[in-house]
Amino acid sequence: MTSSVPRFDQFIDPLLRFLATNRDGIRTLDAYEALAKTFTLDDAAREERLASNGQKLYQNRISWAHFYLKRAGLSSSPQRGTWKITDYGRQFAEKTKATITLASLDSVAAGVATDVADNTLRISDLIDPRKQLAWVQRDAPISEAIAKMTFYDYSQLPVLQNERTVIGMISCKSIVRRFARGDRPGFVRDCLESEMPVVVTPDRALLDVAGDIVEREAVLVRAADNRIVSIITPYDIAQEFRSSSEQFLLLGTIENHLRRIVSRYPRDLVAATFEAGKPERKFETIYDLSFGDYQAIIQNEANWRFAKLQVDRSFFIAQLDTMRQIRNAVMHFDPELGAEATLELRNFVRLLRDIAPIT
Repeated sequence: MTSSVPRFDQFIDPLLRFLATNRDGIRTLDAYEALAKTFTLDDAAREERLASNGQKLYQNRISWAHFYLKRAGLSSSPQRGTWKITDYGRQFAEKTKATITLASLDSVAAGVATDVADNTLRISDLIDPRKQLAWVQRDAPISEAIAKMTFYDYSQLPVLQNERTVIGMISCKSIVRRFARGDRPGFVRDCLESEMPVVVTPDRALLDVAGDIVEREAVLVRAADNRIVSIITPYDIAQEFRSSSEQFLLLGTIENHLRRIVSRYPRDLVAATFEAGKPERKFETIYDLSFGDYQAIIQNEANWRFAKLQVDRSFFIAQLDTMRQIRNAVMHFDPELGAEATLELRNFVRLLRDIAPIT
């Protein structure tokens, strides 16, 4: 049955135009709703879901449209659940009168201005704006801290004087230490950690802060208005990278299969393709090849016969290019890559196992 939901590339132009009218950024859910109205999607279309993860189909396709806008430097994700057009994207939308297509995005990617945000994973990518930070005051009873830590499943709890003033941190460990000594602490102030917590801003690169998160077991996040808005723990990092770790493994499996396929090609053909793009280097072994090299060799129509794959060439080449795009996003830790990208990787691995098994 044919879906009534537009293809993801049909959302690209209206999404960028919509983002251009909301220069301060827009909630992802609001963008979904606006584009659903633009295409007058009825209730049935809005309720179509992916079999893989139950996500609404139209939302998934809009998210992929935004992925390509961001890859071209036209949009960004300043924090989880928010999309914002870049200055470059606004200029591009203003000067482009024709419908913006996937092909036109490929043509502008090389012209991205230096002020366009990169894909570095930042603290903001770990913050869920829908969640309210739980905290206690210094003179609160210890029972209140324990109740909040239990309810919110926190192992650490910020101790604040108000939303902007940090007093310290209380943790399961600091409470247990007092009881282990035979004390009977009655208030939060009796169980404060000895060190003040590290406080970071949402724009800090995660890799710059990861050491503090692991060593201190938590950092606090201070927003632009000086409020403490979140606590980041090793668990949050583990959750963020849970899907990424599987994607890395799947990509490794795909590269193993592609390496086996390319090994069927004549050595001089492989060497010529490799050295054509890297004249300063000489081809020595198949392990010198990058993913792009595998793609360039395999998709060559004149030499397709060497691949010895019992599969439609056009379909395989299209899927291979999708894998390249997902790979680039994974290697940049793109926070918007989710279950659908993982499913596409799994499907391609399954296809490779059927048509090019590794023996």
